[in-house]
Amino acid sequence: MTIAMNAGTGAWAEHQWPKVAGFIERAFAKSPPGDVTVGMVQAGLASARDLLWILRDDKGGLIGAAVTQMKAEPNGKTCLILAAGGVGVSGHIATVMKTIEQYAQSCGCVAVMLRGRKGWRRVLPGYAFDGRWMRRKLA
Repeated sequence: MTIAMNAGTGAWAEHQWPKVAGFIERAFAKSPPGDVTVGMVQAGLASARDLLWILRDDKGGLIGAAVTQMKAEPNGKTCLILAAGGVGVSGHIATVMKTIEQYAQSCGCVAVMLRGRKGWRRVLPGYAFDGRWMRRKLA
């Protein structure tokens, strides 16, 4: 199976949200408590501050979603993956991450960061883990 990814903000993201909200809500439910809530993600998408990524299978069915945000940091702009979830996407995580990393780099980001359980270290080689955040420097 191949996957296709689309990304957007603002009105497009608001229109897509009801279709993918369950993926994002489950991701938050499985993750350690953090500084971001589902409501904050919705507000960020509506204001076009955050970017909604939609994953579809080769038949066009929705299989997952992710939300990213660009953030200025002392060492340069960073792409934060605020949430990501789906069903049947485990074999495609490398493709999803590569797509997000390439987009982040094209936007001038120096790193991609995400919060998650330490089990993600197995799935994301090349990401340093400090006990809370996973970070990969971009070339």
